[in-house]
Amino acid sequence: PAAGPSDLSARVVCAKPLVMGVEATQDQSEGGDTTAKCGFILGQFRGRQAFNLGRVTVPTGVDGGVPVCAKVVVVNDGVVAWPESAALVCIVTDFFSFKHLPLGAVQPGEHAEVVMDLTVPPRSEAGSVCSWWMMVDQSTNKALGPLLVFEAAWKEQ
Repeated sequence: PAAGPSDLSARVVCAKPLVMGVEATQDQSEGGDTTAKCGFILGQFRGRQAFNLGRVTVPTGVDGGVPVCAKVVVVNDGVVAWPESAALVCIVTDFFSFKHLPLGAVQPGEHAEVVMDLTVPPRSEAGSVCSWWMMVDQSTNKALGPLLVFEAAWKEQ
């Protein structure tokens, strides 16, 4: 029998510290499982977990983009293997030049490291922006579970 929508599942087990350019600073109070805060959004996207990758602050007026590498470990906590069409896709605001990452097949109980090489673009004015990614089966658009969030802020020097 074909796998049902609840048979495909994933969750974030842990995150590695952000690695970023020297221009950026990380807000240590942000990051980690934010499922309890994101119930409405999860319902809209049919996700089961929200995970904040972190928040960085960059001075306004910096020349060029600032690199940020976010890494999370995910587990297939479902009862079937993820299909080859499993991927991490940007669902809201592709602001950090990271639209898509193929994940491929992962067996139940197996872990996978997801590496996201982001670029925080330069800005001349203070402000902040978030981007959201979801793990999905691209052939059906069904969510595997986690919603990943990353935020950047620009601050006047």
